[in-house]
Amino acid sequence: MTDNERQGVITERDEDVDEAVAAFHDLRQTVERFGAHISAEMTIVRKGVELAFEQFEKSQETAGDREDLFRIAQFLVGMNQRIDLIGKSPLLKNGPEYFVRAFERGGEGMMATAVQQLELDNRELRRHLLELRHLTQGARDRRLQNIYLWFASAIGLIVGIVATLIAAPSL
Repeated sequence: MTDNERQGVITERDEDVDEAVAAFHDLRQTVERFGAHISAEMTIVRKGVELAFEQFEKSQETAGDREDLFRIAQFLVGMNQRIDLIGKSPLLKNGPEYFVRAFERGGEGMMATAVQQLELDNRELRRHLLELRHLTQGARDRRLQNIYLWFASAIGLIVGIVATLIAAPSL
């Protein structure tokens, strides 16, 4: 092969090599471009996933907050009902003068009842005392009667003995 032939082959080869290098270079740039796009899209996807997880965590916290808010609302409803009951209480409707009068009336009623009971007890005690006096008087009278009876018996015995002694010699 001559130099000219070699130069023709080299030229063809150089052109083929240049085309191959250019094609490889274009392919490489395309792959790098796609890689950059994929990298950018991966970054966007990663950020989206991070945001999704943050939103999920916030929704979990919100669910917990909802339960807390529900419990607080129930507590407030219960407190409101209790406050309504207290508001309807006669203690708040009537002033202190009303209760002072009520206590006075109650005290007067209690005193009247106590006085009546005391009078009844006093009457019953007097009745029992009179009954006891009659019983003791009757016992005293019987005792005195027994003494008179013993005295009369003793006199009768003495009179009987004396009469027997006087009448016995004459017989």
